[in-house]
Amino acid sequence: MRSSPIFIAVVPSFVMLITAVLVSLVLGQPHVQARFPAPPQVLLDTSYKAPSGRTIAVGAGGDLQAALNLAQPGDVIALAPGAMFLGNFTLPKKGGAGWIIVRSAAPDEKLPAPGTRVTPAFGPVMPKIVSLNSNPAVQTAAGAKQYRFIGVEFTAAKSVKMIYSIVAFGGDQRSDTDTPHDLILDRCYIHGHADLTSRRGVLLNSAASAVIDSYVSEIHAAGYDSQAILGFNGRGPFKIVNNFLEGAAENIMFGGADPAIQGLVPSDIEI
Repeated sequence: MRSSPIFIAVVPSFVMLITAVLVSLVLGQPHVQARFPAPPQVLLDTSYKAPSGRTIAVGAGGDLQAALNLAQPGDVIALAPGAMFLGNFTLPKKGGAGWIIVRSAAPDEKLPAPGTRVTPAFGPVMPKIVSLNSNPAVQTAAGAKQYRFIGVEFTAAKSVKMIYSIVAFGGDQRSDTDTPHDLILDRCYIHGHADLTSRRGVLLNSAASAVIDSYVSEIHAAGYDSQAILGFNGRGPFKIVNNFLEGAAENIMFGGADPAIQGLVPSDIEI
């Protein structure tokens, strides 16, 4: 009968002791000034620069990966409007300077003007890059750089029930040298479908990358987070401007996982 009062008396004393120790530790620390988030120190220039090379036309049933392998900086890969390219395609690392443009072969007037957000209504004039499994429709090789997609649709086949990223710029690379950079999705349509468990629409584990004037939708999963755009293993800068973004958990998230590159913090993010 007397044990309960003793227990009640001891517990408050123990709590008061621990509280006193914690307070003394905090007060004994040197003053640390809080550091608040700062605006981006670097802003990406995503203005379109006219290509200087050849045009590689890829029609329905054509070999998109062969065209990607063949293209050199300054070239345009023109994909037939409405054509479907099935598989998992990799953007190779190229030498030299200059952008490779991968775009719809539809005339410019059939697409929204630069600076205007695309919608699914433009689907008929968009070539469609379609994953047939849980791997991305498009991903990057280590160190790939200077690719710009214009007026392209990315998705997974109706038979696919789970996908990690529909588009993956970068991944688990462990060095800045291997980090893909200078990558742009411009007026593109990236989406899942009702029966697809999709962890994310676009993975931005890259540097100097942008998603502009685009439409990302139907990104959802049961039991864990899903994001329209996610980045955790790329330094930036990033530009995510004038998009429709639809992720069941988060529309945009940076962080959420430990970077493979030691000490990396995604920075200079313009939204």
